[in-house]
Parts: sequence; structure tokens; C-alpha cells
Amino acid sequence: MALHPKLKEILSLPANPDEVPVEKMAPADARVTFDKELADVDAPKPDVRRISDGKVRGGGGPIGVRIYEPVDGAERPALVYYHGGGYIRGSLATHDSSCRILANSSNAVVFSVDYRLSPEAKFPDPLEDCYAATVDIVKRAGEFGIDPARVAIGGDSAGGNFAAAIAQMAKQRGGPDIRFQLLIYPNVDLGADTESIRLFSKGYLPNSMPSYIASYTRSPADIDDPLCSPLRARDLTGLPPAYVLTCGFDPLRDEGQAYAARLGKAGVPVEEARYDDMIHGFLLLRGLLPEADDALAACGRAVGRAVAG
Repeated sequence: MALHPKLKEILSLPANPDEVPVEKMAPADARVTFDKELADVDAPKPDVRRISDGKVRGGGGPIGVRIYEPVDGAERPALVYYHGGGYIRGSLATHDSSCRILANSSNAVVFSVDYRLSPEAKFPDPLEDCYAATVDIVKRAGEFGIDPARVAIGGDSAGGNFAAAIAQMAKQRGGPDIRFQLLIYPNVDLGADTESIRLFSKGYLPNSMPSYIASYTRSPADIDDPLCSPLRARDLTGLPPAYVLTCGFDPLRDEGQAYAARLGKAGVPVEEARYDDMIHGFLLLRGLLPEADDALAACGRAVGRAVAG
């Protein structure tokens, strides 16, 4: 297994001596920096037939949602998407390109959820935002022109954590009906001690995982809650089919692959996509890696297959 040559080149560059670690930034500054960094490595955004902003119900009040409509229609499939960013960063803007590609490649209406961020909002509040938004979108299916029986959920990194947890919540709480879960390098065990964490926690971009987890959780006890660490759930039977994407040089690789394996053992249909030469977050590096768009499109096609007809 070898690191992609372009990533090897980027990661071998000397560190900026003036760079402030995320854990030492004020949350607002960390978010502005993240938005700028991702804008700098994005590629031109593909067009989508219609994009609009709206409001949906969150766990503590209304929250924003961006809606991507690749096709017109009255009963279209949908993907409710939760962005990544280590629980403390990420926004509708940072994942705008990703959602455009997911919409176009899936032919599903994509709803990008603007949940509350940590540390201002800690577990379970951001998760409850995402769950409440999903419930609200399904309830308002007629208004949004979607089919409530053909709804998928998905997310990357922290958003993958939310998607995996919401699949479990929907089962426990009697809905909504989720057809499919898209888990992109998901953080599914916040207390994991794996080989990939030991190998890739420094020098492969996500260098501040302990800080992210401390920002999201109220205390170490939260980590044992299956809705905080979905891999720790005792029973994964009856969950929606899943597409699980992992990367070879990602500290979250082993927990993502372990979750896919456990889903499979529980009788849940699972498709795995392993990008052995990639790092965590590579889908956001569209301007540097043509493979990012290919991988996003593959994710979208998986969603499209699952929610078609």
C-alpha cells in the first residue's frame, strides 16, 4: 500500500511555523480558517438544476438546510446529508461541491443540514439536530417533492458518525423510514485505539482528533453511548443497507472497516469502497485530486441505485 504521489508531495512540504493548531484556535477562527483552506483546494463547481436555502426543524429550533435538485418532479428520491468537520467545523459552504456531485450522480434531491457545532453544542445536540431535520424533511415530503419511502442518509467523518447513529435512532424511535446509509470515512468509535490511529494520527491532515472528540463530548462517559460511538452498539440488525468508504492512510480506517464488517455479520447488505492510497478528507481536495470527483460520483451512484424505484 502506497500513498498517492500527489498527497505524498503535499504532506512532505515543510510545516508552516506560524500555523496555529486547531485546538488552540477560538472556534470562530477555526471555522473561518477551515472554510478558506477548503475553498483554496476546491475545483470549479458543477452546475445543478436548482439550489435553494431553507429551514427545517432542529433539535433546539429551526436550522438551515441547502437543497440540491438535479431533476424536477413530485416524488423524487432524497439524500439527507450531514457534513464533516470534526464536530467543530464544516458548513453548507465547505460541502457545497460535494453535495452538487452527489445530487447529480444520484439523481436524488440532496438536503445538506446546517447543524449546530461543538463546543457550543455538545453531544447529543448536534446529532439531535440532524435527526430532527431528517424527520422534518420526511414529514414535509409533499412540500419538497420527494418520496418519503425513498430517503437515504449520509455524511463524511463526523457527518458519517451522525448518519450511522441516525440509522440506529430511526430503528429505536420508530422512524423515519431510511432506505440507505452512505458512510464516508465515518468516525464510529470515539474511543478507538486501533492500528490506523497509531499510524496516521500525525502527519496525515486530521492531527487534532482528541481535541475534536473532547469538544463534542460532555464527558468521557459519552463515548460508550452507541449514539456517540455507533460501533459500540450491541445489535446492528435491521439497519438500512450501507455504502462504507474508507482510506488506507486515515486514522479512522480501522473503525470504518470494523463497522462495515459488523453490519455485514448482522445481515445488513454492505458495499465497501477502499481507497488504499488516500487520506482522510480527500473528497474535499477536488482541486488537487481528480480522484475526489470520481469517488464522490461513485458514492452518488450507490445512493441512486439504492433509492431508485
